[in-house]
Amino acid sequence: MTTAERGRGIARALMTALLETIRSQADTDSVVTVLLHVNRGQGAAVTLYTGLGFTITDEMAAVLGDGKEHQEYRMEKVLR
Repeated sequence: MTTAERGRGIARALMTALLETIRSQADTDSVVTVLLHVNRGQGAAVTLYTGLGFTITDEMAAVLGDGKEHQEYRMEKVLR
């Protein structure tokens, strides 16, 4: 995403559509838990996910594609 595209709600719209798709494809009486991991240093992403109802359930270290260890949050949201 370019700097010009930031703050326009694109990520929120995409995540909302994704969560609605997951909810619509689940059985009517199912409870679905959506899990994600996000780099702790990505404050905008953490704010987005918490704003969508995700909660931080754990914190861990993970080696990512750059070969370095990063601190991540495990976040989850229960869909009904």
